[in-house]
Amino acid sequence: PASEPRSSAPGGLSAGIFTGCLAVALAEILNTFPIMFRRFGIKEGLTWIMFSMALGKMAGALYFYANHMQEM
Repeated sequence: PASEPRSSAPGGLSAGIFTGCLAVALAEILNTFPIMFRRFGIKEGLTWIMFSMALGKMAGALYFYANHMQEM
């Protein structure tokens, strides 16, 4: 029916706002890493530090998914 597109508009708008806010927050976090590395005097191994942080984030997400998604 004609009412279906209007009924999904608030959900789509909410999802779009959430995705935009998440992207902006991630960009802000990524901007702080060069400043942090400069202040700590880290000059070598930046790639490995960032890679390790990404792997840790992935492991945490997989752990949460494996153990807590069954409860939902």
